[in-house]
Amino acid sequence: MNIADLQYNFYGAQISNASIGPRREVILDMELWPERNGKQVPSWRRGDGTRIIIRFGGIHNFSEATIFFSTWPENRNANCGLHHLGYDPDRTSRRGDVFVQMAFDSTDDSFTIH
Repeated sequence: MNIADLQYNFYGAQISNASIGPRREVILDMELWPERNGKQVPSWRRGDGTRIIIRFGGIHNFSEATIFFSTWPENRNANCGLHHLGYDPDRTSRRGDVFVQMAFDSTDDSFTIH
C-alpha cells in the first residue's frame, strides 16, 4: 500500500513548541511559511503563516526523540526553522511504519522519527 503525500509544504516552517508524551509521541506546534498565488512569499513575520499541530504517535525510536526534543526550550531559537520535513528518502515508509526526516536551517541538525 502506498503512503499518502504530505498535505503541507514544510520548507521554512517555524516550530514554536515541541512537547513529548504522555505516550510514545511528540507533538510539534508550528507555523508554515505563507504562500501567495501558490508560491512562498519572500519574507514573513510570525503570525503571517498558517498554524498547524502535528502529532507523531507510536514512535519506535522514542528514546532518541526524547533526547532530541527534550532540549527544545534551550535550543528553540537554533532549531526552530525547518529546512525540510518529509518522508526519509533512504527508507521505505509504509502504513504503520513511517520514517519522517527533519532538517533544520540554522544548525544543520537533522532527526528521523520512526
